[in-house]
Amino acid sequence: MALEGMDVAQVTSLANLMKQKAAEIQGIISTLSGQLSNTQWVGADRNQFEGDWHGTYTQQLTAVVNGLNDAGNRAMQNVNQQTQASAT
Repeated sequence: MALEGMDVAQVTSLANLMKQKAAEIQGIISTLSGQLSNTQWVGADRNQFEGDWHGTYTQQLTAVVNGLNDAGNRAMQNVNQQTQASAT
């Protein structure tokens, strides 16, 4: 019969890694947005590209950031619940 539970240290590590990678992606968004704003490029193609970047691409990447942060938070909630259950 398999036991239920978790390795608290491993799940904590996973949660922290998720949050770390979310922060890295947020940094990438900022870096690329800054590079785009400092790039000499004039015309309709730039306007379209910049609109796509700020409208579609950064929104999608931000959704990934939010998903990783949410998953990391949920994992830590599970760690806290496990720790409390094990303490009783």
